[in-house]
Amino acid sequence: MQKWMTVSMVALALAAQGCTRLADKSAPAAVTAPVAVTAPSAVTTPVAVTAPAPVAVTATAPESASVRVRGVVKEVKPDARTFAITLKKQGEDMSFAVGAGMPLKSGDKLLELTDLKVGDKVRVDYTEAAGKKTAVKVRIEDDAT
Repeated sequence: MQKWMTVSMVALALAAQGCTRLADKSAPAAVTAPVAVTAPSAVTTPVAVTAPAPVAVTATAPESASVRVRGVVKEVKPDARTFAITLKKQGEDMSFAVGAGMPLKSGDKLLELTDLKVGDKVRVDYTEAAGKKTAVKVRIEDDAT
């Protein structure tokens, strides 16, 4: 009779047969490869063996941290829910998608994307996934900032 057993089960089965040298050694905590064991027909002592419960492992993608840039609004497309800025330091253009509910502020006032105008100085916090930049927060800055 052939059975599939883990290393721990094999050690218990051998211990039941009087082979204590193998049974005294501790088996690793997690064994994933089964071992084929052929039990001799002369074994009459039943051995109760219980396997440890499997552990569920959930893999999650790391949260992407937002990046902050400053620049001047170059274009606004409210219907497409996008806008573009020219970066303050590098001088290059950067475009952003805008999700629903993204906070757009000027001082303490909460604004809509239609309130964003070409030439506004802004600070944009965004995330990037699959090459697409999505604004998560936009603040219109005054000239003193």
